Amino acid sequence: MNELIHIRPRDIEAQNKVLNVTVAKGRRMRRIPLHDETITLLRDYISQHEIGENEPIFPLSKQWVRELVHRYGKLIGLDNVHLHVQAQLRYQCRAERV
Repeated sequence: MNELIHIRPRDIEAQNKVLNVTVAKGRRMRRIPLHDETITLLRDYISQHEIGENEPIFPLSKQWVRELVHRYGKLIGLDNVHLHVQAQLRYQCRAERV
């Protein structure tokens, strides 16, 4: 979640098809591969919302993300949703790609 709310347009290297995550766990920078379609969607979103190079692409607070996770968790029948669910989903998605 912390990574998502800190992504800025300057972090996208379209020519190398990567996203530089500068606020990652352990305070290390990570490079995440991006598909061409993802780059196009991000560019369009940034342009439509007139987001500056140093502004967050998704200006969300941690509290708002927690609220969204809780709200949508309840909609699908999960009454006690916590953010660790996001980490589990991320791990499962990564494992399925391997």
